[in-house]
Amino acid sequence: MIEGDSSDWDAFFADEGVPAVLSLVLNAWESLRAPAPDEHERSTTRRLFCAILKRQDRQAHPFLIRYEDVEVDVDLAEETGRKDIVFFPGHDPDIYFCLETKRLNTRVK
Repeated sequence: MIEGDSSDWDAFFADEGVPAVLSLVLNAWESLRAPAPDEHERSTTRRLFCAILKRQDRQAHPFLIRYEDVEVDVDLAEETGRKDIVFFPGHDPDIYFCLETKRLNTRVK
């Protein structure tokens, strides 16, 4: 979802920011062991985040990476959401690329 003026995103997409993020994430994911059948999303997210940071050459990637970035409604002073892993390409907190982990194919008793 893109909010606001989409021209703000041009630099990130034009400079191949999204392909860099996806390459970094896919390479990190390949280095991880598969999630256990009973592993929860939060654990998978944390392992992926750590693998991304271990693979990251900070000078080569023009974005900031955050784990469990919290969204707060400043008027209500309440938490409104949480993003699992977020890549910020610049100083504008409204422009970001977000990864959400999901637990799929879970077997329950």
